[in-house]
Amino acid sequence: MALEFFKKSLVITSLLIIALPALAGNLYRWMDETGRVHISDKIPPEATQRGYDIINPQGRVVKHVAPPLTDEEVAALEAKRAKEREALRVKKEQERKDRILTLTYGEVEEIEFARQERLSPIEAQIKLHEKRLREKEAERKKLNKRTQKFSDEDRPVPEGLVKRERRGMEEEAALIEMIRMGEVQYQKLNERFMNDINRFKYLQKQKAQGE
Repeated sequence: MALEFFKKSLVITSLLIIALPALAGNLYRWMDETGRVHISDKIPPEATQRGYDIINPQGRVVKHVAPPLTDEEVAALEAKRAKEREALRVKKEQERKDRILTLTYGEVEEIEFARQERLSPIEAQIKLHEKRLREKEAERKKLNKRTQKFSDEDRPVPEGLVKRERRGMEEEAALIEMIRMGEVQYQKLNERFMNDINRFKYLQKQKAQGE
């Protein structure tokens, strides 16, 4: 099909050049819906929807004008450009982080030292909360025994004892939440440092290979 179109175009272009020797400007070549090739000094509106060529009097293509994009093609092009912009942003952000990493640390051991320095206080705080929680649990067990004794003797539980039990349970819940938050903080910080260590090793390897 492409070969036939090319042959037809050459023939028609040659005939037109012979028939219009005095024509000095560029010409337009397009194909209608039936597949016929047309060449003239003016381009009809319907031809712009299919695409056309601008040719010089010698029959050579000066410029090819593609048909306008469909809505789907425009959307796909915009999505592609957005993806490329995001990829470029991510690349630049990674380069920025790499510069900071290599300027901050000279060896992997330095990152490991910083990791331990940041994680140790969090770990100590978690252990402190866990110790306090065990103490509260022990207190609650004693209070429960006293409460149970009143129940066994069919006597009303003193209001003060009830309040102490309630307060103890609230304190336990608060300690459990603080332990959970500390563990989350520890995990995130440790993960960040491990990523830095792995990235630093990768950059060192890349640098060694480049040398």
